[in-house]
Amino acid sequence: MIEKVKSEIQLKDIYLTESTFQGSQVLRQNQQIPKLQIDLQTSVEAKENWIISSVTVNLTSEQDPLFYIKATMTGEFKLQGTIPFSMDMFKYANAPAIVYPYLRQHIRSLSLDARIPPIIIPVINFDRFYQEQKKRKNL
Repeated sequence: MIEKVKSEIQLKDIYLTESTFQGSQVLRQNQQIPKLQIDLQTSVEAKENWIISSVTVNLTSEQDPLFYIKATMTGEFKLQGTIPFSMDMFKYANAPAIVYPYLRQHIRSLSLDARIPPIIIPVINFDRFYQEQKKRKNL
């Protein structure tokens, strides 16, 4: 007999909370994306049986100081029942890993809408990112 499996954590919503784009004439004329610096930040808020996880990406370029993108995507997760694993791992690694692909897609779409070549930010290993943050901040 197959038992019904019910997830203890459910993704209830993902939404864009901030999106800023600043282009430049140089970028539009050259149609070439300058080398980008990526600053990735995550934040998490736990309330009762909810986890709200936000991922922010800032893209800047030394070659084109007028170019700038900042976007934040937020996911809301509902907790149900007893969670049989580390909540820290979920809050700081798994939740951002679920939200991040939506942010990548938004940045790609934003660049295409601006009529510049698509900006595809790299995939991030959030398990490693969490371990590095943990070492730095003693989470």
